Amino acid sequence: MIHKPRFGPLLSEGKTKLIYAHTEDENLAYMVQQKSDYGR
Repeated sequence: MIHKPRFGPLLSEGKTKLIYAHTEDENLAYMVQQKSDYGR
């Protein structure tokens, strides 16, 4: 398990998620959950 991955450039941003490129493999990406106040 990767605890502190190095993200590449931001590819896309939504209301609750960020998509980052993988730094070494162009076929992979990281999806990260944003903190959100949605639903409060």
